[in-house]
Amino acid sequence: MVDEGDVHYIFSILDANPVLYLDEIQQRLNAACEKNLAIATISRLLRNYALTRKHTQNAASERNEELRTLWEAEMAEYTDPNVFVALDESAIDNHTVQ
Repeated sequence: MVDEGDVHYIFSILDANPVLYLDEIQQRLNAACEKNLAIATISRLLRNYALTRKHTQNAASERNEELRTLWEAEMAEYTDPNVFVALDESAIDNHTVQ
């Protein structure tokens, strides 16, 4: 059963760290309040309070607008899309050979 204290705790940890995943919220709630809520319950609770998307406010610390503008001007010279290669490292799986 979820009570108001649990809801306030979830909101406070999301205020401190808005990019937590549901399983991380579940683990922290279990450690702090000894509540073992299902991930679906936490998801439904957040949806009921209109907290359905992650939002980060901080810009990258490496951001340099002058260097970015220079890079964009340099890249504008390339008109053939076949000279570019796009890499996505977001789904690296160290458990497979591929």
